[in-house]
Amino acid sequence: MSELLKEGDVILIGEGHKVYMNLPNHFIYANTVGEFEKCSQTEVSIGAHRGGLDTSVFAGRYIVTSTAMTGGGTGHGPGDVYPDGHQVTCRHADHPLLRLRFYQTGSFTAMIPEIEAIGRATAEWSVNEPVTAVGASITADSAEEGP
Repeated sequence: MSELLKEGDVILIGEGHKVYMNLPNHFIYANTVGEFEKCSQTEVSIGAHRGGLDTSVFAGRYIVTSTAMTGGGTGHGPGDVYPDGHQVTCRHADHPLLRLRFYQTGSFTAMIPEIEAIGRATAEWSVNEPVTAVGASITADSAEEGP
């Protein structure tokens, strides 16, 4: 098994990978043709066609934004216990609003157990406007204590 991904890893999502992502309902449900404003989360097999959408457009480089051990639960029968899995949430490197998630471990339908980081990304933080709190003012250049 590959090493578990961590925040900041850059990965390559390609055809055949199964992921969870939000799509307009038009591409998910037969009774919502023309409904592009409302989206729902669904499983997508990258490269498959869904309601006229070629999902290969979602292939590319993604940056891992968070990971968590989550998603486990129980089934209906005695002893039906499903453990948490390593959930990976990421965003497209060139289109930050395009986000998806999948699992590396566990019992889930959107699994990519054998995926490796192809690089690392770093986050940058900046202060664009002064932040004011009770008795203090903080700017990008200085910090002043209030009266």
